Amino acid sequence: MREPIKVEVPGPVDLAPPPDSFVLLSRDLTNPTSDTALYLIISPPTPGHPGGDGWKAALGASQKNPASAVLGIDLEKVQPAYTVPNCRFQVMDVLEDWNLDTPFDFVHVRMLGDLSEKGRLVQTIFDNLNPGGWVEFTEWIVLLQSPNHSFEGTAFHRWNQHLRLRKLGSSLFYPTEYKALLQDAGFEGISETKNGAPTNACYPGKRLQKVGTMMTANWKAILEPLTMPVFTGALGWTPEQVKSLLLEVRNEIDDTRYHSFMTLMTVCGRKPRDGTSSSSASTSTAQ
Repeated sequence: MREPIKVEVPGPVDLAPPPDSFVLLSRDLTNPTSDTALYLIISPPTPGHPGGDGWKAALGASQKNPASAVLGIDLEKVQPAYTVPNCRFQVMDVLEDWNLDTPFDFVHVRMLGDLSEKGRLVQTIFDNLNPGGWVEFTEWIVLLQSPNHSFEGTAFHRWNQHLRLRKLGSSLFYPTEYKALLQDAGFEGISETKNGAPTNACYPGKRLQKVGTMMTANWKAILEPLTMPVFTGALGWTPEQVKSLLLEVRNEIDDTRYHSFMTLMTVCGRKPRDGTSSSSASTSTAQ
C-alpha cells in the first residue's frame, strides 16, 4: 500500500494518494484470497449524490481484476459510458431481502448516506459473504475543518454549519457507527481509517493539488442536489434563499485563500473463515 501524504491539519489527518475517482478500493487491505473473486459494489443513485457515477467503481474493479466477476448494485438503472465483460449491473434496494444467486468474496459499499437500517444492511452483507470474505464501507463525514481558520466566516462555512444543524434526525458522523455494527454482526480484523481531502488546490504539491482540484469539481457538481432537500425540507428555507447562498459558496470553493478539508472514513472487516459469527478484534487508525 502506498504511503499517505502528510497534511498540516488537526489530529493530524493524512491525505491518501489520490485515487482515479472518489472511490477508495483498499484492495491491499481487503484482498480476497482468490484471483477469481466475486465482487459486489453497492453505490447510490446518480446523478445528484456525493457518491455519484457509481458505475465507475464497478468497472474500475472489473478492469483491475479481469479474472473476477463484479456486480454493481444501484437503486436506478445504470448507464455506464462503456462496458467490461466481467462486470454487470442490477437494480436493487439493498435494505430489502437479497435474492442473489451466489455469495461474494468482497462487498464494497460507497456513500449511501445515513441509512435508517445500517445494522440490517451489515448483517445482510455478512450473510452473503463467503467465509473469509471482506466488506468495505466508504463514507464522507461532511464536516469541513480549517487548520488555519481561514475558512471561518465564509459562505461555505455558514452552509456547512446549517447542514450540521439540520433537523432530520440524522448525524454527519454516521460513518463512525459502522465499526460497532461490524463487530455486532461478527466480523473480525476490523479497521477504521480516516483520510483528509482538501476542498481545493490550496496545499502545495502535485498530489494534493490534484486531489483538491478533483474535490472542487465534485463539490460544485453535488452542492445543489445535496443542499436543496435539506434546507427547504428540514430548515424551512425557500429555493430562492438556497440558490442565493449557493451562489456565494460556489464562488468560494475554488478560492485557495480558504483552506478546508473533509474526512473520508473507510471501515473494513472480514467474515471469519469458518463462516460463523465471533467476537472481532479491531484496530482504529487516523491516517
